[in-house]
Amino acid sequence: VVEHAIRENLRPSMNCSRWGKYPIYQYSINGKFIKTWISQREVERVLGFKQASISRAIKSMRPYKGFYWKKEY
Repeated sequence: VVEHAIRENLRPSMNCSRWGKYPIYQYSINGKFIKTWISQREVERVLGFKQASISRAIKSMRPYKGFYWKKEY
């Protein structure tokens, strides 16, 4: 998350959770880390994966669209 923020020149915000922006981590089926996303909305915008489906996958710890997703609280 920090590396991504530095690379993208982003500043951490204490109000992130207020706006529903939690970092989302994408993993392969084999558990290999792929990418850190700024939020579920970014995943939906870039990949076209539904936010609600990602949220369900996070809560159920099941894969969605061939990937595991985790959230930092």
